[in-house]
Amino acid sequence: MKIRDAISIAKKFLLLKKGRFFFTSFAIGIGTCVLFLFSTFSNGLKETILPPLLEKSSPTTLVVRPDYKSLVLFSDGKKLTPENIKKISSLPHVTSIGRQLLLKFPNSIRISLFGLGFETDVPIFGIDSNIISQTLEKPSKKEEIPIIISPRLIDIFNSSFIDSLPGTQKLTKENIIGREVQILFGQSSFFGVHLTKNKPIEATGVVRGISAKVPTIGITIPLKKALSINKDIADVDPKDTFFQQVFVEVESIDFVSTVSTKIKEMGFLAESYEELGGEIKNLLLIVRIILLFSGFIIFSIALFSLFSLISLSVLEQQRNIGILRVIGARKKDILLLFILESCIISFTGIIIGVFIFGILAFFINQKLLSFLPDISFLPQSFFPISLPEITTLLGVIFLLTIFSTIPPILSTLKKEPLKALWN
Repeated sequence: MKIRDAISIAKKFLLLKKGRFFFTSFAIGIGTCVLFLFSTFSNGLKETILPPLLEKSSPTTLVVRPDYKSLVLFSDGKKLTPENIKKISSLPHVTSIGRQLLLKFPNSIRISLFGLGFETDVPIFGIDSNIISQTLEKPSKKEEIPIIISPRLIDIFNSSFIDSLPGTQKLTKENIIGREVQILFGQSSFFGVHLTKNKPIEATGVVRGISAKVPTIGITIPLKKALSINKDIADVDPKDTFFQQVFVEVESIDFVSTVSTKIKEMGFLAESYEELGGEIKNLLLIVRIILLFSGFIIFSIALFSLFSLISLSVLEQQRNIGILRVIGARKKDILLLFILESCIISFTGIIIGVFIFGILAFFINQKLLSFLPDISFLPQSFFPISLPEITTLLGVIFLLTIFSTIPPILSTLKKEPLKALWN
């Protein structure tokens, strides 16, 4: 049987039941659309999360943190104490140490911008100056606290508040440097009362620099000052302080692995920015697998619909199959007919699915971009299309639809022609 004739007969078989054909094609289209949405959205998440992390990346920097799994044992040897940090700094090939301390009691700031006053709670970090990429713009006065902020904090402010504050200007490096901030250490602006043992401390801070090395949210002050405030408010002696994390600068990339191994032997987590990015990639991979698995469950309903349609079609066409076989059609010719029928349904469903995906992805992406702040590191699309991945996914969808129709066809072809004709 010629392919052209087989396609013509397959079309006639499908047109006998138009409603069933379009319903099954639509079901496959929905399954295809869901798989595309889940697959591309997981790619969008990766593009949103990884760039901000990797922007700080340095191949010779290790991020050292407590091994939180071992902290359940309450072992001081597994915490980043000054003594343990000193041991890390004395390791061969370590050139410098940068400590980061998060003040865990509530803190609030008051700032005047463009004639408007703001007051809010804010996380405050103490950090060693050697991990800040930019130097202080101006020397700070003795009575003030120099503050370093992240450029992304400026992004967030400009995208979140400017539209709701008519007449205000956008923050820039020029109009934020030198800005005074009133800091109330140890008191929450939300609760209105201090939640620490000692009275809160009020101080004046001045924005003296912008650095991508500091935490995105909150403000960063010199570590020496943070330790002093920690002692005055929470009675924590600097010698007893537990640090959040430590940045270890290694002499060269050749020694990063060696230093990392030594730190891990001391009971800490030590990872390069590349490894941190790898961890996030693995986490996103798990999320993607879950999303794709959920999508395939939905798609399997469409496959069941296709399986039912072909099975019913084969049963209804047994007489025609019997006639074809009596007049000389071979089993492979009959198999070709129904595979072509399945291909037409699958191809129609995929076109419908891609069309629905394009519409939904566009409107969901527009909604997300209008809902989220206009932050510089957000992707242009939350549903980026990777041609190799989409092509692979299309191939898998097409093959699954074809193979799902073969069992009912083969079971009918096992019957003798006269028996099929009699039935």
